[in-house]
Amino acid sequence: MKLGVVGFVIGTALVLNAPQIRAEDVLHETRVGWLSFCPSDPKPAPDKDGNRSFVPTTIVTAIGGKLIEGAVDSAANALKAAGESKTVATTAKSGGNFYKVTPSADLSIKGTCLVVVRGLFDATKPSSEQWAQNSDDFKGLQSSSFRLEAKLNSLRGLKYFQLVPQYLKVEEFQESGFFTPSNRDYVLAVSLTVLGGAQPFGSTEMRFKDVVRNTKWENDAWPLRTAVSLPIPYPSESADATKAKTKREAELAPYLLAQDILDTPPVEFLDPAPDVYNDSSVQKKIKLLCDSIDTENRRLYDGHQLIDGRCPYRVTQAQAALDSSLESAHRNAERVRWATAVCKLEPSQAHPKLSTTKCSNEPPPAKEILDKSFTYFTTQVTLSETRDGSNFAKFLGNALGAAKPEISSALQSNLLPKSQAAKDSEAVARTAKTSVLVADLEITKAEEGLADAILQEPPVPVDITSARIILLKAKINSNEAYRKANLPAPFPEIDG
Repeated sequence: MKLGVVGFVIGTALVLNAPQIRAEDVLHETRVGWLSFCPSDPKPAPDKDGNRSFVPTTIVTAIGGKLIEGAVDSAANALKAAGESKTVATTAKSGGNFYKVTPSADLSIKGTCLVVVRGLFDATKPSSEQWAQNSDDFKGLQSSSFRLEAKLNSLRGLKYFQLVPQYLKVEEFQESGFFTPSNRDYVLAVSLTVLGGAQPFGSTEMRFKDVVRNTKWENDAWPLRTAVSLPIPYPSESADATKAKTKREAELAPYLLAQDILDTPPVEFLDPAPDVYNDSSVQKKIKLLCDSIDTENRRLYDGHQLIDGRCPYRVTQAQAALDSSLESAHRNAERVRWATAVCKLEPSQAHPKLSTTKCSNEPPPAKEILDKSFTYFTTQVTLSETRDGSNFAKFLGNALGAAKPEISSALQSNLLPKSQAAKDSEAVARTAKTSVLVADLEITKAEEGLADAILQEPPVPVDITSARIILLKAKINSNEAYRKANLPAPFPEIDG
């Protein structure tokens, strides 16, 4: 029975402690960054763990009784811990610019893919994948146990975007053990803050439930679709971004105007309907009305003067005539000559029905604009991995703690080397047990001698008395032997 209990305790300690030692050796780091594209499927991560063995014999045989009691406590606590739900959270932060200026003087997003990796990093070695080697945030990546890619999708016509998960791969859990479940729940909390911002301009959470080892979800997998973030507003463009965009607009302004003169077809106005104000009877009556209003207004204060929207009809007619003349003059011969000198359209482009052409000699953006990004912001993520507890492990932990004295005693008696005092004590105990056996035989011998003395013919009283004395001494010696062996005396009526 003792050996069975010892085997159970040692086995439990090995199962629970070995994964914890390994987890401390290869505690993975979490990193986050924005890329201009989502990476392709990763290559299988190399196995960095290797084969690990743990031989307890040399350790167990060298520890004392107190250490064995501590080992029992540790095993019980580990079992109880395995019975409780646990969340392991890691954080990461990175910084960069959100916008860049396009050649057409618009602002576009620099990084369109959010990548979160938990894995092993070594700055002294090249990364296992080229996309990581090319990124300052992921340089030195050797292997990944968790990797998520979320694409930034703009909402058409709105200054909002969503983070849409495109790829999730989980190769290894942060903590594992014999009693831990085979699945985990993950929560990725993302917070985006511009430089100097008191509050984040955007934050969201993406949740993934019941993820097992070697999970690989891509594109339209339903767990990815259900984790799409709520709309997040774009950050306000910084002053340097506005300045760069304005500078580029100024560079393009003459070319865009020349292109409009040369390439945009003129507006074709429909013949307007005859104006009701051209009717002679209307003109007389409206003149009479407006003159009366002017006469009346001369005696009224400004705040009480009369107004009729039909009186300025002449001004409205003059404005319409001017607009028509300006539209015609927009593409007069002089402006066309200027536009031709400024904008060089290819022969195939110089067609009035084309609406997407541009000047072939349009200058490229200045290098300080083209190679620069704007609106600095920080990205902070918290990756939480949660495992449920094992009711069986919790029960075993409580049982192991309750049986600590018996288990510790069994371990000590079977595994610890014995001291000289313990050996002497065991020798005394063995001698006491042997003395009990000898005392029992001496009593049997004395009883047989008394029987022979009584049965001899003729009986000799002195021989009978001598036999009784020998039997009494044997019983006294038997009581003494039993007491030394920590056993109850067989003849309690004899006080000796």
